[in-house]
Amino acid sequence: MISMSSLIPVVVATIASGVLGAVWYSDKLFGVAWRRESGVSAVPETMEQVTKAIVTQLLQLFVMLFILSNMLELATQSAVVTERTVTAWAVVLVAAVGIGPVVWEKKSPTYYLINASYSTLVLVIGMLIITKWPWA
Repeated sequence: MISMSSLIPVVVATIASGVLGAVWYSDKLFGVAWRRESGVSAVPETMEQVTKAIVTQLLQLFVMLFILSNMLELATQSAVVTERTVTAWAVVLVAAVGIGPVVWEKKSPTYYLINASYSTLVLVIGMLIITKWPWA
């Protein structure tokens, strides 16, 4: 059952993942390489474009982490499946889905590794925040 107290760590994990994404895709880390490999020529030009991109990304992160939270909750009710197992399954799922652009859209392995590494960190950080949250 979803309670307000179980949503708080999901929101915190979403914010942490958004901050990680801002750093991950900045020019200081992988932003230049990602734009080159993805074919995106520049960052959004208007504040409206930036706002739309940030809100869309935060919603996507929230949904992903909300689903992870529910999967982790189910794992606590199982004698066989652990929280680490659920996170590993989620990482494998992201890796499998993420390979599609390399195969079908002819994106580079570098593009795949930048995105898959970020998604993996989001899931691991999300799992840690959700499972270690002191008030959940």
